[in-house]
Amino acid sequence: MSIEVNSIDVRPSREALAQLDWGKGDGLLPVVVQDTDTLRVLMLGYANAASLEQTLATGQMTFFSRSKQRLWTKGESSGNVLA
Repeated sequence: MSIEVNSIDVRPSREALAQLDWGKGDGLLPVVVQDTDTLRVLMLGYANAASLEQTLATGQMTFFSRSKQRLWTKGESSGNVLA
């Protein structure tokens, strides 16, 4: 039995990142996470500039938790990561 894994490596250009408007929504942008096969929406989170930088550096989805007021990497307590 084999399992096929599809991965999409999306690395935005510096020019694209420079166009993001962090000035609205208290410096947060909405982030939609989708299943790569079905395109089903898995979650909606929020990112600030620091969480986006950490996501790009580590390859693991990092969000800004509005309730905890800190960076939050998906799966840090559950082990169910988004990478």
